[in-house]
Amino acid sequence: EIDQTGIEHGSAVAEIIHDIAPDAELVFAAYQTAAEKQAAVDWLVSLNPDIISSSTGSTFGRRDDKSFLARMVDDVVGRGILWVNSSGNTGISHYRAEFKDENGDGYHEFEPDTRYMGFVPIGGSTLSLNWNDWDAGIQDIDLYVYDTNGNEIASSTDRQMGAGSDSGEFMYYEFTDKGPYYVSFYAVNVTRPLILDFFLRDGELEYYTPEYSVNTPGDSRGALTVGAVDWESGEL
Repeated sequence: EIDQTGIEHGSAVAEIIHDIAPDAELVFAAYQTAAEKQAAVDWLVSLNPDIISSSTGSTFGRRDDKSFLARMVDDVVGRGILWVNSSGNTGISHYRAEFKDENGDGYHEFEPDTRYMGFVPIGGSTLSLNWNDWDAGIQDIDLYVYDTNGNEIASSTDRQMGAGSDSGEFMYYEFTDKGPYYVSFYAVNVTRPLILDFFLRDGELEYYTPEYSVNTPGDSRGALTVGAVDWESGEL
């Protein structure tokens, strides 16, 4: 029900496409879940289009061209269809670092003896933490959220128990103000070096890493993934 989503984003993107290519025939598909997206893509492919534009992306999951979404895009491109995808808007709301616990208390250190990272949310926000153990699924890290006074208000503590387990934690929280709030990452089972990727959508992080912030399926090798530069400096 494309007129019932309550979100103008898709319509706005369609307007831009129409402005650029006014004679192109446009076909629309709306979805909510990953299964619905696959069904929508299958339907679009059956119409034999030249281009599929998907200004969407997920911050949860592996981002190495092996996620379900990335493999779906690669399959579409293999059928001779150009797939255009957004890279995401998470340049200043993404944190990347190797897990570090110098004092041995189990918590990741953002700086020496600093186990908290501040953030300023914008209303309802999703928080996702991923790490590079998707094939094995045995490294286990938990995600915690605290209020301004340091009180725990939410957590994601899924167990990673082997192949098939998501090497990540995810939550949605309805923040009522801008805080600031804080996150911490606790190692339940970390036995080797791990690279952490944390995303906040929407808001800003105390420590942020623009590099490697592309959302999936923008990581698909077959996708034409579109990013942005600062209009004054040209900085990515």
